Amino acid sequence: MGALDLEMLESEPITWQVAHEALSRLARERAAADAEEGRWLLAAQRAAVHMHLGYGSFTEYVCHEAWEGPMT
Repeated sequence: MGALDLEMLESEPITWQVAHEALSRLARERAAADAEEGRWLLAAQRAAVHMHLGYGSFTEYVCHEAWEGPMT
Protein backbone atom coordinates (compact mmCIF):
# COMPACT_ATOMS: atom_id res chain seq x y z
CA MET A 1 0.00 0.00 0.00
CA GLY A 2 1.35 3.41 -0.94
CA ALA A 3 0.56 6.86 0.38
CA LEU A 4 -2.73 7.18 2.19
CA ASP A 5 -4.79 10.16 1.15
CA LEU A 6 -7.15 11.88 3.54
CA GLU A 7 -10.18 11.11 1.38
CA MET A 8 -9.53 7.36 1.55
CA LEU A 9 -9.01 7.54 5.30
CA GLU A 10 -12.36 9.24 5.76
CA SER A 11 -14.33 7.08 3.34
CA GLU A 12 -13.10 3.56 4.14
CA PRO A 13 -12.28 2.02 7.49
CA ILE A 14 -8.63 1.03 7.73
CA THR A 15 -7.86 -2.18 9.58
CA TRP A 16 -5.24 -2.21 12.27
CA GLN A 17 -3.22 -4.64 10.16
CA VAL A 18 -3.09 -2.23 7.21
CA ALA A 19 -2.15 0.67 9.49
CA HIS A 20 0.55 -1.40 11.18
CA GLU A 21 2.02 -2.55 7.85
CA ALA A 22 2.10 1.01 6.53
CA LEU A 23 3.83 2.28 9.67
CA SER A 24 6.32 -0.59 9.56
CA ARG A 25 7.08 0.13 5.90
CA LEU A 26 7.65 3.81 6.66
CA ALA A 27 10.00 2.91 9.51
CA ARG A 28 12.02 0.63 7.21
CA GLU A 29 12.21 3.34 4.55
CA ARG A 30 13.29 5.92 7.13
CA ALA A 31 15.98 3.58 8.46
CA ALA A 32 17.28 3.01 4.92
CA ALA A 33 17.36 6.76 4.26
CA ASP A 34 19.19 7.34 7.57
CA ALA A 35 21.77 4.69 6.65
CA GLU A 36 22.32 6.27 3.23
CA GLU A 37 22.67 9.70 4.81
CA GLY A 38 25.27 8.31 7.20
CA ARG A 39 27.29 6.85 4.34
CA TRP A 40 27.22 10.16 2.46
CA LEU A 41 28.18 12.10 5.60
CA LEU A 42 31.17 9.82 6.05
CA ALA A 43 32.15 10.27 2.40
CA ALA A 44 31.78 14.04 2.71
CA GLN A 45 33.93 14.10 5.85
CA ARG A 46 36.63 11.99 4.20
CA ALA A 47 36.58 14.28 1.14
CA ALA A 48 36.87 17.35 3.40
CA VAL A 49 33.85 18.93 1.75
CA HIS A 50 33.73 21.57 4.48
CA MET A 51 37.18 22.87 3.51
CA HIS A 52 36.24 23.17 -0.17
CA LEU A 53 33.16 25.18 0.76
CA GLY A 54 34.91 27.48 3.23
CA TYR A 55 33.60 26.10 6.52
CA GLY A 56 35.87 26.02 9.55
CA SER A 57 34.89 22.47 10.50
CA PHE A 58 32.87 19.54 9.30
CA THR A 59 30.43 20.13 12.16
CA GLU A 60 29.85 23.69 10.96
CA TYR A 61 29.23 22.39 7.43
CA VAL A 62 26.71 19.80 8.63
CA CYS A 63 24.90 22.29 10.84
CA HIS A 64 24.52 24.82 8.05
CA GLU A 65 24.10 22.62 4.99
CA ALA A 66 22.69 19.26 5.98
CA TRP A 67 20.41 20.02 8.92
CA GLU A 68 19.92 23.75 8.58
CA GLY A 69 20.91 24.83 12.04
CA PRO A 70 23.02 23.91 15.03
CA MET A 71 22.16 20.70 16.80
CA THR A 72 21.63 21.08 20.53
